[in-house]
Amino acid sequence: MKLIDDSAPNLLCLLLLAELIVHSTCRPAGGAALCTNLKSMLHQVDRLIGLSSKLHGLSDEEVLIIARMENSLDSLPHLQHSAEYFRSLQVNESFSQLYLQTESFRQHVDWLKRAQDNCSLPSQAARSSSAHLLQLSKLLDASLQQMDQAVPQAPLPSFPVVSSSFEVLQFSVEISDQLTV
Repeated sequence: MKLIDDSAPNLLCLLLLAELIVHSTCRPAGGAALCTNLKSMLHQVDRLIGLSSKLHGLSDEEVLIIARMENSLDSLPHLQHSAEYFRSLQVNESFSQLYLQTESFRQHVDWLKRAQDNCSLPSQAARSSSAHLLQLSKLLDASLQQMDQAVPQAPLPSFPVVSSSFEVLQFSVEISDQLTV
């Protein structure tokens, strides 16, 4: 009993110290809402990965043949995915960059959808991809606003004139490959 009486003040001090440390740790502003947005973003990205291969409706062998041909969508964003790049990421800058890339992909997929429609090719995957890109863009916009960051304006890319179904397939393979990254 004597041991408990002697250690009670020390135990109380330890508990108070632990409570102070827990409440004084840094947390991002709007952390819960930002985490919810991140979970929703991951869901949208998962859906996009699944849809990206359906943009062209080709077999893996056919994709390899078309991928060897000249790609001409210079305005398509090329995403970096090296370990060095991921080590250097900063949330504010990365969200702004991801927002611009998402908007660019959405514009490219919308253009692809119009080209597929004009050439009487199936465009359901492009429609679905566009909807998921729009949702992802809205989530990124909301996240940037929660972090008190300015939402950048995405420039309008220029697109080539499509004259055949084969060109549409080439562009759909190129968009699909970059979207998968």
